[in-house]
Amino acid sequence: MNPRIKSVFKASRQWISTRALGLLALAGAALAQGGPAWADVLAKYPPIGQMVDVGGYKLHLYCQGSVSPTVVLEAGSGATGLYWSLVQPEVAKFARVCVYDRAGYGWSDPSPKPRTYPVMAEELHTLLANAKIPGPYLLVGHSLGGIIVRHFAYQYPAEVAGLVLVDSATEGQMERFPAALKKLQNPDDLLKLLRGLEASIASGQAAKNPDAFLPLEPRLPRQTAETFRALMLAHPKQVAAVRAELEVIAGEKPAPLRRLGNLKLIVLSHGYTDPAGQPGVPPEVIREYEQVWAQLQSELAALSSNSKHQVAQKSGHNIQLEQPDAVIRAIREALGQ
Repeated sequence: MNPRIKSVFKASRQWISTRALGLLALAGAALAQGGPAWADVLAKYPPIGQMVDVGGYKLHLYCQGSVSPTVVLEAGSGATGLYWSLVQPEVAKFARVCVYDRAGYGWSDPSPKPRTYPVMAEELHTLLANAKIPGPYLLVGHSLGGIIVRHFAYQYPAEVAGLVLVDSATEGQMERFPAALKKLQNPDDLLKLLRGLEASIASGQAAKNPDAFLPLEPRLPRQTAETFRALMLAHPKQVAAVRAELEVIAGEKPAPLRRLGNLKLIVLSHGYTDPAGQPGVPPEVIREYEQVWAQLQSELAALSSNSKHQVAQKSGHNIQLEQPDAVIRAIREALGQ
């Protein structure tokens, strides 16, 4: 990945995934030209799971395995269920495990509802109910997805067997980051880039030059990475969904985090930082940022009296790609295996 893109991502990971920020950084180079038909892309890359109606629009759901309870994997901002492809097949050997694409993402339709955490948690609940996937659920959330699964647990506590938070974001965390990094997180700048990228994808320019706009994620199986890229660049709906999430996050006034009682909770946080991947950011600022992030992860673990905080020592933010075995072990432990 381009070092400048990586630098922006490292400072802004509480909002958007690596791939999405890579798109943002290149959006300004786009020119208006005709684009491919969404139907053509769907014909080449059809849904791997089922499309489930959740109230006039459909979300994509893909489940493997058969042993209860069901494990549900929630991706971070900018990522789809495909980003769990190194975790899901292994978990399916000992549990039923489902991934899905949030509204607007991947194969899923856009939602007419605001992109608030309670709404996204409600949509996931409706999806599982309408697909006849019974609880209780072990919910696993990465980055922004960690906030969503916590809100699911707040709203439907009787249906949640436990939580695994994978380098999870936290409401209001931006206010605690070093000022030098906040400059890289200006929501107005990110929203402007997102709007430009939406236009570039709608015009077809992004799909005409996919390697420039979105290099394949090398840690995913090639077919999976190609599918993710094709769906992302063929329709602006996913970038629009990322933008809508960011608009809500940028305008939120977070309340104190709600406790989770004695719910089984495993917080898995990253343990590896590459200062060389953040050019222009002084090492002392990076250290301060990492200290804040570690404190936030400890605060998440303190939300339950039945929790454990683990560190994936060899992984950065995308633990599910860099050290998937750590995620799988955390899921096993949360299931009591």
